[in-house]
Formats: sequence, structure tokens, C-alpha cells
Amino acid sequence: MREPFFSKGRWIYRVERDDGIEKTFTSIKEGMAGKRAVMKSARRWLDGTYKRSGGRVKEYWPSFLSYYKNIHGRETEAYRLYKQIGETYILPNLGRLKVDDLRFKVLQNFLFDLRLKNGNMPSKKTYGVIRATLNQFIRYMAVVEEVCEPFALSLLTPPQATEKKERLILQPNDVKRLFNMDETDSHYAFAFQFCLVTGLRPGELVGLKKSDVDLNRNTISVVRSINERGIITSGKNKNANRTFVLNEIAREIVNKQLKSINNLKSEWLFPDEYGHFTMQIPLKKEYWRLDLPGTVYCLRHTFVSLMKYINLSSIKRTIGHSESMPTLEVYSHVIEGEQENDAEIIGNELHRRLGI
Repeated sequence: MREPFFSKGRWIYRVERDDGIEKTFTSIKEGMAGKRAVMKSARRWLDGTYKRSGGRVKEYWPSFLSYYKNIHGRETEAYRLYKQIGETYILPNLGRLKVDDLRFKVLQNFLFDLRLKNGNMPSKKTYGVIRATLNQFIRYMAVVEEVCEPFALSLLTPPQATEKKERLILQPNDVKRLFNMDETDSHYAFAFQFCLVTGLRPGELVGLKKSDVDLNRNTISVVRSINERGIITSGKNKNANRTFVLNEIAREIVNKQLKSINNLKSEWLFPDEYGHFTMQIPLKKEYWRLDLPGTVYCLRHTFVSLMKYINLSSIKRTIGHSESMPTLEVYSHVIEGEQENDAEIIGNELHRRLGI
């Protein structure tokens, strides 16, 4: 009998019964634990005591999610993504399948046949997230149940899949209309304006408190985010928590906002009409009511588009981009007075580009 061997991150053990039938057992467990796992499974198969799990995907999915939640001790971005992909794509299509039946061909056919409710194919980015989620589930099951062998080949994205639709940005007339608004036009007029001149993410915008603003030092600190379910988080990534100097226009908007909500006695900088923190869904609906292009997130894209002709390092420090984004270089160190200079540069460019 051949010995187990380790290759490409997994233990592999090929065995043959007396009747000539061969079977391969694999494990992604590290070290001798993985070797013992494949040898144990092989022995059980050879002596006839090896049994398939028989469990279905929908039965194991909750424990899969719990596993990733427990690793970090909280609901991470990856956990929320796996949960969303599972509810939207995997469980409706694969939930009734036995875990043992999740072979490469089955999942590849699932990806090729996948369609949205409108009949269109998902974008390449969505396919990539689905593939990543499936691979994590396969690896998890291979560890906890010794079934559902990890694939030697990577699942493929259908070649017909389209690129993700490019986000819209506000054009000059849209910007002019937005900055002609005040609290009488919309409770969130100043929130939208502030988002456009700082590039904040929507969750970061609604997560700002008055105490995060230091008008004496002319700074604002982004230390939390509120997701679409109203859960307060620490932000999207390790670069999300940041403090930056307010440009001139942003400072003026903050002063206007503080004056407009003076009677609410709220701790939040951009609260709802009752002084509570603003949920993202009502914010989105108000944005659409104002007939502005795209979504609230387009304000962030508009800011970056307006600033693309100035020092990129200044923009990255302001919007808190992740190092993993392929368009960004390695972060440079911030020297004394550099953030004040960033704010002045951004303020001057906004005045020039927006005409305000």
C-alpha cells in the first residue's frame, strides 16, 4: 500500500481494494493530524466501515457560519458576506444536496447555470465571492466531517459573466443642485453634502457623533460605522478608523449641521428626525427622493473623481482606503503639518471644481 503524501496544502492518500477499485482520501489538517485522518478514513473504507455523511448542505451551513464567527469572536465582514451569499445563492440552489455530492462538476455546473431573478448572469465580482464562499465551506466540511474533498482545481467563472456595472458619479449640475439645498429641502441635505466633500462611506457618515468633531483642532475622527442592519461596528477594515483635518467646505457644513440639529439634543452628528442614529435604508430612500444619481455611495466616488488630479496620498488618508485595494500604493508616513496641508489642498480643489 502506498504512503500518504502532502501536496498543495493537503494530505493525499490513494488506496486500492482487493477488487481493484481505487479511492483517494484527502485532508487539509496540518501536520501529522492530517496524515492520520486520511489513513483512518482509508482503513474504514477498506474494511467496509466507512460511511458517507448523508447530511445536507442546509443542515451544516449554520455550523459553518458559527465556526467563522467564533474564530474572530464577532460577526466579521467575511462572516456577514458568507451569510448573505448563502441565503441568496447557495442554500436556495444547493441546500437540499448531500454534502458528499458536492463534487467539482456539480458546483461548476451550478455556477454556469446560475441566473438572477431578472434572467441575467451575476457579475464577475459576484461569481468570485460565490466561488470563495463555496471553497471555504468545502474546506470546513473536509476538516470537521472528513467528507467533501477539497478540489485540486479551482472553480471557474463563466466567461459570459459581465463586469460589475460602474458606479455613477454626480455631474456638475447634480452637485450644484445638492449644494443649493439646506435643511428645509431635506433633513439629510448637509449629510449628503458632507459625504461628498469628505468621501466618507455611508456607514461611517451615520456613525459620526458630535464628540468625534474637534472644532478647536479642526479635525474629525472616524471610529465607528453603522451597517444596514443598524449594528455599530469598528469599520470596514484596519484603515477605516482615522482622524483627518476638515477642509474649509466640510467645516462650514459641520457648523450648519450643528446649528440645524441644536433642538434635537442628540449625540449623533447626522441623526434622524428624532435624534436617534440614522439607519442607512431611510438615508438611501431620501437620496433617491431627491433624484440624485446612483446611491449614497456614489458621493464617495464623486469625491475621489474630483480629487484625482491632486496628491493621491492625501486622498487615501482622508477616505481610509484599504492597502489591499489594487489601485493604491503603500501608505506613506504622515509628517507634522501634512494633514493640515491635505485639508487645504482638498478645500481649494473643491472650490475650484465645484464653484462653491
